[in-house]
Amino acid sequence: ETGIQGKITYTSDTPTVATVNADTGEVTILAASTGVVIITASTEGTNNYSSATASYTLTVAKKGITVSGITAKEKFYDGSDTAELDYSKVKLDGKIGNDDLGVTATGTFEDANAGEGKTVELTDLKLTGNDAGNYILLTSGQQTSTTATISPAKLTLVTAEIAEKVYDGTATATVTGVEITGLINGETLTKDTDYTVSSTPYKDTKTGEESADAG
Repeated sequence: ETGIQGKITYTSDTPTVATVNADTGEVTILAASTGVVIITASTEGTNNYSSATASYTLTVAKKGITVSGITAKEKFYDGSDTAELDYSKVKLDGKIGNDDLGVTATGTFEDANAGEGKTVELTDLKLTGNDAGNYILLTSGQQTSTTATISPAKLTLVTAEIAEKVYDGTATATVTGVEITGLINGETLTKDTDYTVSSTPYKDTKTGEESADAG
């Protein structure tokens, strides 16, 4: 208060974004916002002067973030190109202090087939956490891919059929059919095209009931 005017007080129209000390006018930023905050100073009227107000606008922009360090987990072939992502080593460049901020994304292998060091495309990056509203993903500089391995699915040979034969003086055994478990989504394998089966010979060349092992 001066000798010619009343006391000056300050107010904020959006205290969830920025507060102001009513007596000193000191502003404290609490959060980012897409709009503006209006800070108003008001004086009381006196005998010689009327009351007055003045205001200014304050913009609190969201801080830009760039993401790196996302990895993809290796998996066994399952017929899909979906990749599970690992955020344990993620880096959020631009994050302030201990703010609660994280990120999620969608990972997609280049194709569903087994292979080493396959490209995993990262899409749909999104910031998460209690403080995510104060940040924004920058339009450039973001991580867009990583690599991971799809290992071949494990198959089990359950049974094998060994063809009977007429004595021919040899111990050779012929595998006519096999049962395999572990195939994905109803896929099938064709003997001698997709896989081969070898057998151990009969114990001797004599006639009679005997078994041979396939593998």
